[in-house]
This record gives sequence, C-alpha cells and structure tokens, in this order.
Amino acid sequence: MITTENITKSYGNFKALKGISFKVPSNNITVLLGPNGAGKTTTLRILAGYLYPDYGKVEYFGQKYDENLEFKKLIGYIPENNPVYEDLEVTEYLEFVAKSYYLGKKEIKIAVERCALKEVLGKKIGNLSKGYKQRVSLAKAILHNPPILLLDEPTTGLDPNQAYQTRELIKELKKDKTILISTHILSEAEAICDNILIINKGEICASGEKESLIKQYSKNSYVLRFDGDIENKFIEMEGIKEITAKKENGETEFIIEFENDKDMRKDIINFAYEKKLPLIEFYKNKVTLDKIFSKITKERL
Repeated sequence: MITTENITKSYGNFKALKGISFKVPSNNITVLLGPNGAGKTTTLRILAGYLYPDYGKVEYFGQKYDENLEFKKLIGYIPENNPVYEDLEVTEYLEFVAKSYYLGKKEIKIAVERCALKEVLGKKIGNLSKGYKQRVSLAKAILHNPPILLLDEPTTGLDPNQAYQTRELIKELKKDKTILISTHILSEAEAICDNILIINKGEICASGEKESLIKQYSKNSYVLRFDGDIENKFIEMEGIKEITAKKENGETEFIIEFENDKDMRKDIINFAYEKKLPLIEFYKNKVTLDKIFSKITKERL
C-alpha cells in the first residue's frame, strides 16, 4: 500500500501540490485522473523518488520513504513520454537494465514473457511501434519484480489496439503489484481502474472505489423522448425534484430527476399510457466517470 500525507510541492511561486493526502491499496489499479497541469506528473515523480516534497511524507507498506537504494527497489516507474535507449536492441537494453539491478537471464526471460516481447528481441527499440516501445518500458519497470508500479500516461500516443493491449497487460500485472497510473483520458480510467483519485490544481477533489464514486454522484434521473411537441405534463407526477425539456427534430426530450431512490420505470410507462403520450424511448440517466470529472473540476475553476 502507498500512503501519502499532506504532500506539498512548489516550483518558485507556483504551488503544484497543495497538501495532498491519499492511499493506494495493494493488488489494485488506482488511477490518478486530472486535466493537464493538475499535478499528476509531479505526484508520480515524488512517489518515485525523482523529486522530494517541500513538506509531507510518503509511506510504502507502512515504512516512510527515504533515499535508501533498497527502498527504491520497491518501485517500477515509467515516466511520461516513455524514455528508452532507441539505438539499443531490446535484448541489449534489458540486459543493461538487469545489470544495474544485479539480475540475470532468468529475470529478463520472465519480463519478456509477461510483456510479450519475444518477437522483437533482436530489433532496435527505435524501429519498434509505439505499442512495443511501451511494452519494453513495462518490461524494464518489472524486471526487478517490484511490488509497486508507477505509470505516467502509459497509453499516450498509442492507437486504440495498442492502448487496449497495454491496458490488458497492466490488468494482468495487478495480480501481484500495487499500481498507480496517471492519465487525463477518461475512457482509459473507466476501463482499467479499481480506485480513482481526481486531482485538479494540485488538490485531491475526490477519491474512492470507482463504483462507489459513481453511486455517490448518481441521481434518480431518467431521459424520456416523445414524438412531437409535448408540453411539460410530467409536472403532474409525484416526487419530481427537477425537470428540463429540450425540443428538436420534431421530438421532445425530458430529463426528470426524482426526489427518492424508487425505480420509476413502471410509473413512467403507466403515466405515458394513461395520458396517451407518444413515448418513443426512455432510459435511466446513468452517471459516467466523465460526468463526475466534469462536475468536480468545473466546480473548482
């Protein structure tokens, strides 16, 4: 488990982190989600030991982080933009990294198998696709079998297939690792995370399990679409908290939020039938991660 407490970091007069505190559970993928400039990269650099906070503390598995080399062996880190030695072949690069950890062929073989790199071992890294370069970086990060992985924007620049393959590989790695990923891509966060940390302007705005966070921001809201110009007759239904209407292309769309948590689908069908209203479709207005993110970050502008 990773625990941070009141981490602050400034660059001159600019305060990048404003006393953030959070936990990353073990054997879990936690996504640090935020817009560009929110403080994601600074946070990961501090956790990786590349930067030191002005104030606050970081603990790994209950032990305070320090500059001890043995402590850094707990961490596998991939910085943003995937820096690798492109003039080296994949095998040469992994052997170079392995020597720095006093590791051998056994560890290289395990990393190659986990990251599916057998087909490109003899190729120069500079000649690989972005997807394979990302796999090489992941292999480098897990070579010494660290219990913690810190990944900064791991799918930036990848095409949809490469991004999917990278996400699946990361999901596989969580079986024996604690993983923290930074991203500003909402679809990626939704697809891969167990827990979410939303950061904006150097502050943690929201945190928790994905499903719990969605439930917290969910409302008993429904979208109803009718054929034709329909007046606001749903005002007659009991328990309405808020109602909005939009008319276009010869149809009327209502978004209705109810005060209680009761499933209103049968009530809506019965009401439309009794009033003989031309209901085309309706569905529960589900809260998505992008809606939560938009709401939270806009509130803090």
